[in-house]
Amino acid sequence: MTDDKKTLDDLFNSPPDDEGRDNPDYDPAPSLDTRGGIAQLCLDEALTRKALNRLMRGGPLAVVAIVPSLAWVDAIKAEFRRRTGWDKAIVGARKKGSLGDLDEARQCADALSRGGRVVGISNAPTNLPASLLASADLTITIRPPSDRALRRQIRWVTGQHARGLPAGAATGLDLDTLCGAIRDGSTAADCVRRLAAASRIVSVVDTSLADVPHVRDIHGMGAARRGAPAPAPGRTAHAPRSRGRRGSLRSGSPPRRCG
Repeated sequence: MTDDKKTLDDLFNSPPDDEGRDNPDYDPAPSLDTRGGIAQLCLDEALTRKALNRLMRGGPLAVVAIVPSLAWVDAIKAEFRRRTGWDKAIVGARKKGSLGDLDEARQCADALSRGGRVVGISNAPTNLPASLLASADLTITIRPPSDRALRRQIRWVTGQHARGLPAGAATGLDLDTLCGAIRDGSTAADCVRRLAAASRIVSVVDTSLADVPHVRDIHGMGAARRGAPAPAPGRTAHAPRSRGRRGSLRSGSPPRRCG
């Protein structure tokens, strides 16, 4: 079976033919630091062989890396710098238009025009310089770690197998939460327990909806409010955001009741 993805460490330190990424016991260049290790594993999972070869080839290169949230930016930036040289590494954390952003955009354009290597990392790629977005040779989308990546990181840190890790353990968890759960000096079982507990909390509380208005506070519903189903016991009803002003809802005719 061929593997379309290989790490830089796999290519520089090729194992014997009977080892490799299909062997769960083979850990290339393990990082005991959880933040750095997760960044390494997630970038490995995001890179296809073609993209990896392009990174290694040297010469002019413009890369846009999209990360899950702002918490990932610095760790992924450090991982790009660890792997290969860059003339400019940009973090797109500011809104366009600030003096610092304009200066960084100029430096990015100058580096690209000189045939340099530039990487931009952001959870909101539109905050990156337009010159980089328009000329990107590679766009890499980095996602939270897979269960396999979490198992490998837990084994790197604890020296033990992560048995009983729930499927999709990293879903909804930010990098800081993952780092707090996978701790040096812990057992693998403790790491799995903390990840499972964090996952349960995230599945109950969605902090991104904290400022969404309650149905009772929405103006302009009229008869549509009377036709809306009541929330289930123990639940609260919130309306999704619209592009209109906060607390308003644009709607059509009231829903018709059946039966």
